Amino acid sequence: MKLGIVSRVQEGLFGYQAWPSVCRTADGVLYTVCSGHRLGHICPFGKNIMYISHDGGETWSSPVVVNDNALDDRDAGVVPLGDGKLLLSWFSLPREYYWAQEEAFVRNAGSCGPLVRAMLEVWHTLPPEQLLVGSFVRLSRDEGQTWEAPVQVPVTAPHGPARLQNGRLLYFGKYDAGEYKNECGVMSYVSDDDGKTWIWLSELSLPEGIAPDDCHEPHAVQLPDGSLLGAIRVHGPNVTDGFSILLCRSEDGGA
Repeated sequence: MKLGIVSRVQEGLFGYQAWPSVCRTADGVLYTVCSGHRLGHICPFGKNIMYISHDGGETWSSPVVVNDNALDDRDAGVVPLGDGKLLLSWFSLPREYYWAQEEAFVRNAGSCGPLVRAMLEVWHTLPPEQLLVGSFVRLSRDEGQTWEAPVQVPVTAPHGPARLQNGRLLYFGKYDAGEYKNECGVMSYVSDDDGKTWIWLSELSLPEGIAPDDCHEPHAVQLPDGSLLGAIRVHGPNVTDGFSILLCRSEDGGA
């Protein structure tokens, strides 16, 4: 695949896109998802956007909005499940997380500040039942044309779950974003029904001196020999030089 640009929004207020993931189906189609239509890195209005390439990444489709919930749809992961099925993952933080930053949103919007303020005023009035808070997956059975209802997941990670060689889904993640418990450890959950239900599998033992609060954004993949390789961003006062990556490995499917 050649180096190229999938999407760049150069005009307008909501041009920030972040945290992309990409997958390739058995027939060679590429799907890239991200959180887009944003004011910036911290923004209450983000949506999950999907781009599709049928020529190995040479060209990409126009953006397709998959999720446009009332809260910020952050991160986005995508994994092909075969037979035209795709699984999308994302998470949304509680509305209270953004309340203390509203004036900054308005100020950073410049001349569009009054528009952002009006949007936030409407956002404040939304009833709780419209606020999907937490970590979710969503299944498509027709190559991303339509999507089933969201399913809440106990953990979250920027690139979502990985499909193992036996067809099982492994989600190597952190806290449930709905509760935002950063002190929770890094855990593995598995699903044998395309993400409909999830079963706790294990919690990672951390090196001495590393606290769960130091660990962020884990992800795991399966290597050709069947073992699992996980990576975790770590930073904080307990980490040498303040920032590093922890690697871990499982020979028994994540148990």
